[in-house]
Amino acid sequence: CRTGGIDCAVLVIERTHHGPEVVEVIAPVKLRDALALEDGDPISIEVQLL
Repeated sequence: CRTGGIDCAVLVIERTHHGPEVVEVIAPVKLRDALALEDGDPISIEVQLL
């Protein structure tokens, strides 16, 4: 996937305290810093299904 032009991956976590509207995204850089994000900020994620 990509967000803000940065390659990333969406993780599907089975056990979490978040609702289904929250996903976990990892990237080779700290997305909070690279995209100037704070808790609760919405982002768009481009996902390519294979």
